[in-house]
Amino acid sequence: MLRHAAALLLLLPLAACEHRAVVRLVDGVPVAHRPISIRAYAAYARGAVAEATGALNVALLEYRVATDADSRGVEPWVRTGAVSCALGSVDAADSAFAQAEERDADYEPLWTERARCQLAHGDAKLAVALSERAEALDPDSDEAIRTHAEALDKSGDSAAALRELTALSVMRPTPATFRAQLDIAKRVGDTATVRAAERALGARGVPVDSVSEESAVDRAIAAGDVDEAVRLARRLGQNPTDVAVRAAALGQYDVARKIADPIVKADPHDGDALIASAASRDPKDPHALDDLLALARPRSESRLSRLGKLVLLETLYRHVGPEALEGATFATDAGSGDDVERALLARLREAQSQQTASR
Repeated sequence: MLRHAAALLLLLPLAACEHRAVVRLVDGVPVAHRPISIRAYAAYARGAVAEATGALNVALLEYRVATDADSRGVEPWVRTGAVSCALGSVDAADSAFAQAEERDADYEPLWTERARCQLAHGDAKLAVALSERAEALDPDSDEAIRTHAEALDKSGDSAAALRELTALSVMRPTPATFRAQLDIAKRVGDTATVRAAERALGARGVPVDSVSEESAVDRAIAAGDVDEAVRLARRLGQNPTDVAVRAAALGQYDVARKIADPIVKADPHDGDALIASAASRDPKDPHALDDLLALARPRSESRLSRLGKLVLLETLYRHVGPEALEGATFATDAGSGDDVERALLARLREAQSQQTASR
């Protein structure tokens, strides 16, 4: 896979995206990706938001709309399998995963989600084999590596799980990896690893007054101070992509673009950065949806944060219009998420209500 290949989207009119391939330059070579219909993409976005906010049955329905509208897409089938598994329908999950495999057997998230499903239903040994395949397909996927480590741990090989997580923490140190490492190390009594993970988390962890720290990030974003926003976010254990998608959620599109565009050029599979970049584009730009459509291409490795999924849906609404919110469900209660997420949910609900009232 060309996860870190330099890639530049060649801008095509939105109408062309509906009928002709989206073209990218990958290592200087033009590569055509098949077109994705707006209907399929909007349904996928609504499904992603429903899944992120806990409305799993709604997510399942939306993903089915997406699979019907885009018969060749792999990711909607993967998400259908993951949601079916979460709802306890293992047979339905297996069927959906099989459909995804027919479309792209080398798609790493398919095997990672299959492994997670087996972990959730008690077959750790099978999960080890599935996650090994995922890791082999994409050795740079932190999700695949952490899932493999979890499977190793639950299958009884905690030492191998810790070795895997330790190697990952050296290559790409993140709070999620250190937390996984700490949980296993505590359980097996590996005091040296416990101390190392605790020190690493302490250096990256959330301060005691995390609310004021997050507010400080938002103030820096509002002031257009990119460097300060990123510096403060790092104290919270966040990365520049987190700041970019937060800026997009706040409507600070200049900040979002300044942070997200270089990230997308370095890693066009960073889903949240791609969304933040697309969100910062002028809706009047006839080419503005090309980046969003690229998210749905085959072998997309994008994993979107919960806030990223909401920004995605709002961006579709801004660029496509009311049809993007048709049937969308926002199940999160008012007490969940932070102020930025709640405000964005409120805007989406208000837009949906106005759409309903105008009929």
